[in-house]
Amino acid sequence: MMAAGMIGALYRQADFTWLPAVGLLIAAAWLAYGQYRLRKTAEAELALLREQMRLIEESNQGLHERIRELSALHQTAAMIGSTLNLREILNLIIDLSSKVLRFSAGFVIIPSEEGAHPQLEVFGGGAASDLLDSSLCREMAIEVAAKGHPRLVRPLARVLKGEALPVDSPGEDSLYLVPLMVQGQTQGVMGLTCCSDSLEEMEGILNIFVSQAAIAISNARLYQKVEYMAITDGLTGLFNHRHFHDVLEQEVYLSEKLQRPVSVMIIDVDDFKAINDRFGHLAGDQVLRELADVIRGGLRSSDLVARYGGEEFGVILPGADERSAREVAEKLRHRVAQRSFNVAGHQLGVTLSVGVASYPVTARNKDELIRYADRAAYYAKESGKNQVCSFLDIRELAGPLAGEETPSPEGAIPQTLERMHLDTIRALSYMVDAKDHYTYGHSTRVEKYAVEIGRRLGLDTEELQVLQRAALLHDIGKMGISEHILRKENRLTPTEMEIIRHHPAVGAQILGRIGFLQELIPPVYHHHEWFDGSGYPAGLKGEEIPLGARIIAVADAFEAMTAYRHYRGPRSFQEAIADLKKGAGTQFDPRIVDIFVDMVKQPEQAGAAT
Repeated sequence: MMAAGMIGALYRQADFTWLPAVGLLIAAAWLAYGQYRLRKTAEAELALLREQMRLIEESNQGLHERIRELSALHQTAAMIGSTLNLREILNLIIDLSSKVLRFSAGFVIIPSEEGAHPQLEVFGGGAASDLLDSSLCREMAIEVAAKGHPRLVRPLARVLKGEALPVDSPGEDSLYLVPLMVQGQTQGVMGLTCCSDSLEEMEGILNIFVSQAAIAISNARLYQKVEYMAITDGLTGLFNHRHFHDVLEQEVYLSEKLQRPVSVMIIDVDDFKAINDRFGHLAGDQVLRELADVIRGGLRSSDLVARYGGEEFGVILPGADERSAREVAEKLRHRVAQRSFNVAGHQLGVTLSVGVASYPVTARNKDELIRYADRAAYYAKESGKNQVCSFLDIRELAGPLAGEETPSPEGAIPQTLERMHLDTIRALSYMVDAKDHYTYGHSTRVEKYAVEIGRRLGLDTEELQVLQRAALLHDIGKMGISEHILRKENRLTPTEMEIIRHHPAVGAQILGRIGFLQELIPPVYHHHEWFDGSGYPAGLKGEEIPLGARIIAVADAFEAMTAYRHYRGPRSFQEAIADLKKGAGTQFDPRIVDIFVDMVKQPEQAGAAT
């Protein structure tokens, strides 16, 4: 208690006037400390904000770069996808590789069809030409094409010199060889010069670019192959009948413009039917293939040879007059006659009958040129075979040319000759029908259907006459087919089907031998073409098919479906009409189907037409 009293006395006597000053000092110090901490925090947050802004800016730059790359790839795809021309695509690939990928030089090597060694198609600028002169570079490209794996080669300078390559030389330009692959197949090899560092940066866009290039090249090569197949005979590898006519039309036009001649040879294999009959059609096909090689090897590079018909070949000789063409034909005939053909283990001799004609001396247009060469070939065969005849040689013997007037004897009656022609045509049609008694009357019924369709299409009298005759003789080629095949009740073998498919070509050949029937060749030869181009023998489509052939196709199909056959009963009217409608646009001309269906709305009308 005493101590407490003493403390209280001392407190009452003390001087506390200094305390406010001390409090102010403490408050000021605390405020200064708070301001220091606030400044440090603000500085840290500002630094963090600046870092975030830097990261955002870098991200935006990367995003802009990515957008640029994607835009470039989109433009690349659009550009190289805009054409199917292989050389244009290759040039675009080289040009775009420098712009999109920023490589200094590039080239593309395309493997040959045989796949033996890559074949150089195109190269770019810069060091590309030097690279392609380097045997070491070519060897490495061949290896990349074979293995299907990319290869980075550095340094570039040693590649150009052909020196041994070190394992690595960072910082120097390198050569990057990358295969252009589609579904595991190498379409080519692309070579690019670059720095290895930039290659790593561009890896993503490079892979997409390479994929786009490979697909574009693959599509172009496939298109080239399809184009080639469309104009090529599948058996011999020669050009086909359709391409022969297309090229000859161009050559006659050039002949007129350039004032130079053009000649045609029609080559007929003598006694070819005997080879087929004795050894079979496969042996006959082998003979045709060998003959195609022999004929092709005896011509100039500027000449064109085609398989014109079953055992006929056609040759176009630009710039050759009839005399020069005859000399070429004689050399070919002699070359074949001196050769032995291995047929089913037998060594056989084969001979040729060749007809030659020339424009403009002999013929006045493409059709006359072919017709006169064909007539000369026929004369060569009929007068002993194994010889060459030009149309000028046999002009008087062959009779008047088309368009020439022949004086008629006093009192001659043109109608009598016309009637004789029609009687001959009907006799031929009866011979065709007589080959198979199940189809007797087929040609006459097809004739009536076809003529009525022609009338509804507005054909004139001459056009209807040609259509009528072609309909009567549309199956004349079946005269060369065995009755065993025509009357066979079981399914035909592939070989027998192929024989049947030859009858339009055989029919065209028969008609070509009869002067007043030659105008029937187009509708007879093409009446098994399909409107979508998948028919035979020439694969024509749409309005490329002669109108008469399209009309006969519909009439022939309907008559065949509604008639009795030894391998099936007749189909009903409704079923046949349904099949015609189903085939409109694929097998048949839709317009002609519509006309025919309207023409035979009721079964009674169809029956009346027969």
